[in-house]
Amino acid sequence: MPNSIEQLHALQSIDTELRALRLELAALESAAGEVKTAVGTKRSVTQAKRQEMAELERQRRDIEARLSDEEEKTKDRRMRMQRIRNEKELSALRREVELSRDLSSQLEETLLKLLDGGEGKAGELKVLEDDLTVAEQQLSDREREHAERSRALAADLQRLTAERARLAEELDENLRRRYELIFERKGGLAVVEVRKEGDCAGCRMRVPPQLIQQIHRNQDVVFCPACQRILFVSASDLAARGTKEAKAEA
Repeated sequence: MPNSIEQLHALQSIDTELRALRLELAALESAAGEVKTAVGTKRSVTQAKRQEMAELERQRRDIEARLSDEEEKTKDRRMRMQRIRNEKELSALRREVELSRDLSSQLEETLLKLLDGGEGKAGELKVLEDDLTVAEQQLSDREREHAERSRALAADLQRLTAERARLAEELDENLRRRYELIFERKGGLAVVEVRKEGDCAGCRMRVPPQLIQQIHRNQDVVFCPACQRILFVSASDLAARGTKEAKAEA
């Protein structure tokens, strides 16, 4: 049956995996959110350009309607001029025709400028719509990939969470709580090895020889005096120590 140190070390491995999975899941959600925001911005810009084009089209129709109206009025005035013999009335109609012609010229000039500007804006809209189409396809692909990876991560999380619960039940409750507190406070590193040089792999501080001997005896859970992490000795070091002691007894 595994001792407490082995169980804690196994628990830390599971907790490390769980933390990595949760971080990856959060990163996926963050990346998906950024893509959605970017696509939303592109949609807003494209929609604004469409509205601008719609307004230009409305103005074009309005000007063309006014031009057509002025042409009809001018045509009517010229027909009336052929029937009128009163010089005063004839002069007034001529003035109206001239004013109408001037207005038509102004409207035509405005229409030409509108059409010229509209061509450029139509090109801008085409670029925006093409860019939006690509972005929406990328978003669709990203959402599909995110859903697939999220399902895989959820399955791994469920499996590891169940495994962790089983392992945690086998530990002394006070020891488990202390381990969890250290794990959170020490950045996910609660159980660390005493290195061959005799220092703690967590804080690099020297571990007293008597504590190392206590760890080698594998009887108690030993905490680093400096950082309070749980200390263990690697299996290879334990084996080497066993061999050394066996030779000494021989």
